[in-house]
Amino acid sequence: LGQGVCNAVGLAMAQAHTAATFNKPGFDVVDNHTYCFLGDGCLMEGVSSEASSLAGHLQLGNLICIYDDNHISIDGDTNCAFTEDVVKRYEAYGWHVEVVHDGDSDLAAIEAAIKKCQEVKDKPSLIKLKTTIGFGSLQQGTHGVHGSPLKADDIKQLKQKWGFPEDAFHVPKEIYDLYGKHSSEGASHEDKWNQLMTKYAEQFPNEAADLKRRQTGDLPQGW
Repeated sequence: LGQGVCNAVGLAMAQAHTAATFNKPGFDVVDNHTYCFLGDGCLMEGVSSEASSLAGHLQLGNLICIYDDNHISIDGDTNCAFTEDVVKRYEAYGWHVEVVHDGDSDLAAIEAAIKKCQEVKDKPSLIKLKTTIGFGSLQQGTHGVHGSPLKADDIKQLKQKWGFPEDAFHVPKEIYDLYGKHSSEGASHEDKWNQLMTKYAEQFPNEAADLKRRQTGDLPQGW
């Protein structure tokens, strides 16, 4: 617990450093965001507080964390141990914060929140999703679905509720089609980036060679 957001801060720091080192006017060869999911238990950990404070200090606008605020931990309801105002804490760290009140089903609001955060360049962002753990389960809203498999009767009623076949494993065709569409889009973005890198290497051969070396994990000559 808490390790994920710390790793995310480290990745965002590395990305920001790499962008500052290699980006040139007209050549944003490094411009991605780092995304992280975290929960109530993660935010109870001191190590996540230290990393989040550092991210705010460094103004890591490339970092977007999505907080699954379901008020449940392995101990039960968070009222037993964790009642602080997380939004105010992260604002005090210097973060931009968005709140989605229906994180169970308001997909449009989630997408809108992510897009808003992508526009913030001088602060890391936290999106607080108010959700129901085990949404739709007979045990929804309880720690009974925290890390525990659902029972057969619960799975059956859940599939009936959401209109899924009772097959042991089923992925609707529209899901395959959607992922296939995103795969094609990703390949197109990669092709455009490779073309950009080709032009970058023509104008900045030393920087391009150094970036390639870092990507392959090789050490500098004579190190």
